Amino acid sequence: AVGQSAWFPDHEALDLAFTHLMDSEKAKRLQDGIQKKYELELALKKEHAVLLKTGLNSIMKGERHCFMDDRVMQNLPHTVAKLYQKGKNRTAELLIHRLCDGLTDDDPDIRDAAAGILATIHEEIRPLEGSALARLDPYLAKAEKAPPKADDGTQTPARDISGDLEIVDRHIQQNNGEAAVKFLFDRIVAYARDKQFSAAETLRDKLLEVDPMALSEIVKSGEIIEAEKSGAINADFLDIWTDLNEPLIPEEVNTLYYALDETTFEADHTLFEQGRFNTRLFFINGGELKLVYRQENRELLLKILCAGDIAGVDTFFEDTVCTTSLITLSTVKVGILHKTTLDQWRKESPALVSKLRDYCLKLESASDILKKKGVARRSYRRTPLSGPASIQVLSSRGGPVGKPFRGDLSDISAGGLSFYIKTGRAETARLLLGRKLYLQFSPGGKSNGPLIRKKGTVIGVKYQQQNDYSVHVKFDTLLADHQMAAIRDGHP
Repeated sequence: AVGQSAWFPDHEALDLAFTHLMDSEKAKRLQDGIQKKYELELALKKEHAVLLKTGLNSIMKGERHCFMDDRVMQNLPHTVAKLYQKGKNRTAELLIHRLCDGLTDDDPDIRDAAAGILATIHEEIRPLEGSALARLDPYLAKAEKAPPKADDGTQTPARDISGDLEIVDRHIQQNNGEAAVKFLFDRIVAYARDKQFSAAETLRDKLLEVDPMALSEIVKSGEIIEAEKSGAINADFLDIWTDLNEPLIPEEVNTLYYALDETTFEADHTLFEQGRFNTRLFFINGGELKLVYRQENRELLLKILCAGDIAGVDTFFEDTVCTTSLITLSTVKVGILHKTTLDQWRKESPALVSKLRDYCLKLESASDILKKKGVARRSYRRTPLSGPASIQVLSSRGGPVGKPFRGDLSDISAGGLSFYIKTGRAETARLLLGRKLYLQFSPGGKSNGPLIRKKGTVIGVKYQQQNDYSVHVKFDTLLADHQMAAIRDGHP
């Protein structure tokens, strides 16, 4: 019964329910997936070995198409070093020779790929004896004069830095911290100028780990990375998003730009759909889209969006389902920001999160447009309802998960209700989104008397204040008329 002492007195039941749910789901996934994972890994290893062998043979034959295959090229530095260690100098020399030939290719992408891999091989084999360094030096000197860059100002494909990290580890093992710092700084600068920002930042993190007191190298390398990032930003982005970028400092502009996943969609593609979940924020860079609202059998056009508009704000900063749909009218170019990135920024760049949120909240929301159009989103009248409710999380099979927990009712309609919970863990509240619940509560909002029992799905979770969250539930079936009458009689 509602209010019984068998309930957990605070959010412990909610946390425990999700602990049970996550554990059971993980166990099932583990049980179902171990064999598939093993088979997949085995197949991938075989495929990788065949791919590498085929690629090496092609390179030694003088073919250069493999220069553009990152899966082959990322393994070359380690492969060349291993060949020297095993005494297979002639094979190693032939690979180096073919790579050096690639520096004079007519295709700039092949020249860039060859230069980058040769530089990595140079560092990989530095500790080794032999003619390798002498063979590479004149070509590397030529390559350094023209570091590879992408024509459109974006990053070139990511390269493997495992060889760099192995060299650093060898310096550390030899107690040569100064050499490790110098090597790291040089590689950070090279990667930054090559637009390999992920690699540059990873090595800068390694520099901080190796010698936190190398302040000159740490500060200077950071400045170089940010300068190269700023210089590589597409001019169209700066023109389209002038107002958004105005309050941001250069580092925040860089962070935002490089976090966006640039994607193109053809006409008649749905980016998000009414009634479904969406965890992406869309920065429209070109093309046209329509924001629509579907009610019964009709579709209402709310707004045409184009370059400079942002879509998905309603669901990006709050955990709720979409109230509208966004559909492309033409080929469109958008930058997509994922909610997982926003969660990461809350720790690393909280000021950027605040500025982005403030900018987006000033924009006209889907709810504002619906009100302006005179569209009533709610099909059923809401009635205030206070008092406790017993809430049970259900598994995907409909069984109870953990113990029931208490919620404090807020309002109700024939189609659903909302209630408040208190939890200090935002991730626990978020986990409710999309979950099935079994609810028990009194029509009069009291802890005794006849109970209403309903199942429903959580369609929204919103932070209020002081660790309070409002949870919005849509019933699987409508409340009966006499039940709504009893509720209204108890709550005029």
